[in-house]
Amino acid sequence: MKRFLAFFVVVFFVLSAFSQAFIQFENKAHDFGQINEVDGKVTHEFVFKNVGNAPLVISQVRASCGCTTPKWTKTPIEPGKTGSITTTYNPIGRKGTFSSSVTVISNAAENQERLTLKGSIIPKDRDGFHESIETLRLKTKTVRIGDVNKNTSQQRTISVRNDGNSPLQLLFGNVPVYLTVTAAPEVLQPNQEGEVSVTFNSSLCHQWGEVISDIYVLFNDKKIYTKENKIRVTTTIVEDFNELSLEEKRRAPILELGTRVIDFGTLKPNSKSSNKFSIRNGGTSTLKIRHIANSNKEISINSNELSINSGKKTNVKVELNTNGLQDGNYKKTITLQTNDYQNTFVVVELLWEIKK
Repeated sequence: MKRFLAFFVVVFFVLSAFSQAFIQFENKAHDFGQINEVDGKVTHEFVFKNVGNAPLVISQVRASCGCTTPKWTKTPIEPGKTGSITTTYNPIGRKGTFSSSVTVISNAAENQERLTLKGSIIPKDRDGFHESIETLRLKTKTVRIGDVNKNTSQQRTISVRNDGNSPLQLLFGNVPVYLTVTAAPEVLQPNQEGEVSVTFNSSLCHQWGEVISDIYVLFNDKKIYTKENKIRVTTTIVEDFNELSLEEKRRAPILELGTRVIDFGTLKPNSKSSNKFSIRNGGTSTLKIRHIANSNKEISINSNELSINSGKKTNVKVELNTNGLQDGNYKKTITLQTNDYQNTFVVVELLWEIKK
């Protein structure tokens, strides 16, 4: 009996000595090829299998640089089962070819394995083409037309290039009636450069002041509207006072504000308050408040055009909603656009304090 037990113990230890996890990767290297810096992070998953006869445990995965972030299966992988190492590479701020690696440390027979990543980064400022929409490169995705006199037109162009391997037909969606957008050529061949022209016709736009329009690039007539394929067009419709005669200037309207600072005082959080300011016409012809620009979500104000006859006065009501605002002092502004050639744009300050 003692001999049998001794034999059993010996066999147990011999078998234990031959129980070992072995890690086997489907591949240990990945080539991302060409990637655009502006597209941001890229990810690859290395899949492995435990081909041993004992549970496999990944204890640590170390990246060779801060540009690569690894994640891995942290539970024991039983014999015959699979796990993965997910690697994410960040190309922002880098250019040209790159090679990065991660070291996998485990309880396998070979306790260290090395995985490599490589590729080539197309920098966002390549040849001045700072932006991209899929394989279309653009020098900008914001078309700033600037000031446009009422009843006139202005045009701006942006350079584009097809960095893909297939032709791109450039069409445009969500185009308002006052914009005309064309591409020349309409079909960009691979590596071909062209231009997108944007024409703003202010006579077809029924507002004054800043006008922001979002249009969308539709490749080969694919009607997809996302922020990735959006081009923003900004302009400001103004009045042309250059041709005013001396008599017209003498008879011009004159803007007179009761105040240029509105103080709501100290308010409780999640409360409402209202105030007002007066506008008087001290000139001869009719004063017109073309537009009141207000980009403050907590402020409500009537921005419709106001007409004030000579010597008359009107009040503009301003409402404040402090819902969601934190304690502290606030300073905001609104801008009046008028037909007073000496006060075309006038800023009014809004002040308040939130205190519990």
